Amino acid sequence: MPLREILNKRKNEQMGITVLSLFDGMSCGQIALKELGIKVDKYYASEIDKHAIKQTMLNFPDTIQLGSVTDVDARKLGHVDLLIGGSPCFAAGTKVLTKQGYKNIEDISLGEMVLTHKNRWRTVVDYGCKMADTYEVQTQCSAPIVCTADHKFWARKKSFEWKNEIRTRRMELGKAGWVEAEKLKNEYYVCSNRPKVDGDGLNITLEEAWVLGRYLADGHTRKDLRFDGKHNGSRAWQLILSIGTKKLDDVKAHLTTLPYSCYPHSTSTYRIVLSNKKLVELAEKNCGCDASEKFISEEIFNSSDEIKKSFLEGYLSGDGAINGSKVQICTVSHNLALGLQRLILDVEKVHSNIYLYDRGATWEIDGRTVNQHPQYVIHYTKGIKGKVQYDDDKIWFGVKKYTHIGKQLVYNITVNEDHSYTVENVVVKNCTNFSFAGRRNGMNTTTNEEIYTLDRYLELKKQGFEFDGESFLFWEYMRILGEVRETNPDVFFFLENVEMGEKWESVLTKAIGIPGVHINSALVSAQNRRRIYWTNIRTKTEGLFQWVVPDIPQPEDRGIMLADVLEDEVYGKYYLKDEVVDKLLANGVKGAE
Repeated sequence: MPLREILNKRKNEQMGITVLSLFDGMSCGQIALKELGIKVDKYYASEIDKHAIKQTMLNFPDTIQLGSVTDVDARKLGHVDLLIGGSPCFAAGTKVLTKQGYKNIEDISLGEMVLTHKNRWRTVVDYGCKMADTYEVQTQCSAPIVCTADHKFWARKKSFEWKNEIRTRRMELGKAGWVEAEKLKNEYYVCSNRPKVDGDGLNITLEEAWVLGRYLADGHTRKDLRFDGKHNGSRAWQLILSIGTKKLDDVKAHLTTLPYSCYPHSTSTYRIVLSNKKLVELAEKNCGCDASEKFISEEIFNSSDEIKKSFLEGYLSGDGAINGSKVQICTVSHNLALGLQRLILDVEKVHSNIYLYDRGATWEIDGRTVNQHPQYVIHYTKGIKGKVQYDDDKIWFGVKKYTHIGKQLVYNITVNEDHSYTVENVVVKNCTNFSFAGRRNGMNTTTNEEIYTLDRYLELKKQGFEFDGESFLFWEYMRILGEVRETNPDVFFFLENVEMGEKWESVLTKAIGIPGVHINSALVSAQNRRRIYWTNIRTKTEGLFQWVVPDIPQPEDRGIMLADVLEDEVYGKYYLKDEVVDKLLANGVKGAE
């Protein structure tokens, strides 16, 4: 019986349908059913993201949550009328290096440029998130990286070769390749890209570079409006440096041409004020404002070696603890710690180590209790490369620990061409299973056996095999569809998945028993979202053998542009910066005009 007839019959009987939604997310299925006026008696949802579940229960409190799709036994649910689903990595807060600086992985946008394993900038073309078991990878140089066990790093295996002429063993590194996180400990070296000039740097003097570095260490800006009868509301542009008494003479010695004023601020500090609009704008744009949000811009990295050296010296004069050749730096800014590590490698030609130190929530300063953040501690030795290896554009360093953390929400991005990016200054690979922009690996075990049938999947699952990525979850959908059909052979189903290669689309179609329909959401929305939909809700027969095929027409293009869905009045914090708008236009985003 067609779905519409079933719905009309249930409506006359004042009954609704029973729905099972896999990978339910925030329950958009219920939103669609409500918009269509379809009454639902029971709605079972399989979802593991706690935030999505919370939103679903807020909007639809009668939803029956079942947990992970791998634990669902549909035979216990009774009669199900409709089965829907769309099968789907680093932890939130992981820092990704973009051309605009370091950003949390969950804040990366399509079109942004990230640094790949080929030490070049490439565009982010997709992103996603999931709940997964995570592990912490600790290296000789980077801050801890939290990721899934199967996430791959650009790595080289180490070995030892006896050198008879010096009567000792020497470590050698093998050819670079992609290696899963769980295999890295003790056997492999991972890497950072060595900075290289890629664009125009800052057009400033060595003195201005030193001041900017010092500002990065312990400075702030003020842009007060003045109404004293003389300035009539003009702005006072001030770059202010806080200087300890013992360091005051050194700072003054570096200010040879820039005018400034100086006054005592407390019993142990002075303030040096430079009334200079150019410096204020340079400082805010290239170094940030709040101490916990400071950073080093790519414009600084693209400046001359002399400018970068003077900038680093200015910073170290404020925040560096120097004892001979040993240097230690402390900062509360995660982004700044990563930027300093790159800058030290660029200027000093040595590696540095980053550690996270939690100092406690408060501290006493001059009799006052103040709040404080955890600190990132960076240390290195000038002129000493340590247990690392260099080549033309990489620095290679060992992995020290690999520790289980637990389940949490993790993120991943897909990068055009190179399929890699940089997290915490370490080069990693993106996931590309079933990705239209990726390599379309499809459904594999971690031992690279491709899975073409449900029976084989269930056999491998029973034997305890692990599966690569998340594409294997399609077979969980098919397992559950089979269980539902034991109670209701005529169940209606609806499955969504991303565009993929012809090989894997044919595998899915053969398993489901009906071809998929390709639809781009851009026809009915402002989003360019190409997907394949398999469903038996509306079908027809065609050909000599009366093959059953979907009878789903292509939607009419409504011509919806981005500008059509933007609100006229929004809070200022939601406005896009001019450079973001320029980037969208440059990448041809639909409706950005």
